[in-house]
Amino acid sequence: MLRASITFTVVLSFMILMLPAHGSQPLHAQQAPGAGGRGGGQPPAAGGPIQSIEDARKAVFMFHQVRVPILGIVENMSYFIAPDTGNRYDIFGHGGAANAAEELGIDFLGEIPIEPAVREGADTGVPVVYGHPESESAQAIVRIAGSIAARLSVLQRMGA
Repeated sequence: MLRASITFTVVLSFMILMLPAHGSQPLHAQQAPGAGGRGGGQPPAAGGPIQSIEDARKAVFMFHQVRVPILGIVENMSYFIAPDTGNRYDIFGHGGAANAAEELGIDFLGEIPIEPAVREGADTGVPVVYGHPESESAQAIVRIAGSIAARLSVLQRMGA
């Protein structure tokens, strides 16, 4: 019996952008080569989740207008886990992005919690997935990125 050991190395390069929550989202996304859009469910500081979900609906409509494919919706700042107690708090409510995704007929990709590690990483220039890979936010981002990579792989095989 002949056995061979073959090692395959796959390099996957793509970037997930958190686009600003205003009307220029489709323009930013359209300028990125090979871009796919991601509608956001990020609650703005003063407007609460209702406004941000409405912003996501508008973004999805505008992405369709400029022919940017929609990969799904992510609910950013979805919940907060208190570091001292481990209790979960839905500060901005919960499920708005999932409901919007269902209403719009697009995929819901997941939820990213609010965590100090995300802000700390932004301040130091070290993404949370590298600086605090054990954090709930980092794990959520990795799951969402994996889901996006799988969707892009399918689209590439379909020639889309």
